[in-house]
Amino acid sequence: MKAHIITIGNELLIGDIVNTNASWIGSTLTQSGIQVEKVVTVGDDHADITESLDQSLQLADLVILTGGLGPTHDDITKKTVVDYFGSNLITHEPTLEHVKKIFDKRGLPFTKSNYGQAMVPDNAEVLFNKWGTAPGILFHKDGHIVVVLPGVPHEMKALILDKLLPRLKRSERGEGVYKVYYFQLAGIGESTLSDVVIGDIRHMFNGRMTMAYLPHTWGITLRISCYAGDEKEAEWALEPVKEHIRRTASEYIYSESMDVGLSSVIGSLLRSGGATLSTAESCTGGLLAGRITDVP
Repeated sequence: MKAHIITIGNELLIGDIVNTNASWIGSTLTQSGIQVEKVVTVGDDHADITESLDQSLQLADLVILTGGLGPTHDDITKKTVVDYFGSNLITHEPTLEHVKKIFDKRGLPFTKSNYGQAMVPDNAEVLFNKWGTAPGILFHKDGHIVVVLPGVPHEMKALILDKLLPRLKRSERGEGVYKVYYFQLAGIGESTLSDVVIGDIRHMFNGRMTMAYLPHTWGITLRISCYAGDEKEAEWALEPVKEHIRRTASEYIYSESMDVGLSSVIGSLLRSGGATLSTAESCTGGLLAGRITDVP
């Protein structure tokens, strides 16, 4: 199953809010065996949302939209998808009662805008949102699935985990598992590692395997990943690549886990050698000592 993610909101475009939703959805879908092929961010604009939907439905099996389901005038996502799918709005009574209880509990007035939160398209499946006021909406269109979710992170995450993923059968997702493996390296540049040390190993891949070089200030993270039918098949596909990297880049590899960083490795070396470390820092402002003492 191939997926596109469309995040909606002017605040995302101008940088008022960091778009953490896109990265979380991408990671969660990938770990569920769903191949994320595109992430798009658009403003609160009817034409832009419609154009993004048109493009994604030509290429993706699953399209997820987040944001713009609130009660204020700038939240236009619901109106846009209602027009797009030729829907009529009807009252979803469970949501209406839920929203009323939220406002009663907080002692707040229940306004016309709040009532609108319980209005849903008549040709969509409602994903009941017990964590907030805006329900999720799921459309089926010509074999494609379009899911519209609130932009509030904890509501969006809960709806994907509890409502959406259980509805996507394993057979619909395509590949059964997604397996990823990490190498952490230091003391070498990205281009030298790629061109000289490891070399071009694309002939070892198949259509389901990828490798990425992720440089950062303390070294390079090398990620290899694979979609496969099951864990055993994925491990079998990844093993030759892992062995090649170990053989060619062993002197630069300090960890084969994202949970064991450079500071942890240095700490283990100090303990095993009975050695101690002191720092005298000015320009680094104590950063070196902080990195070391961050590890219990």
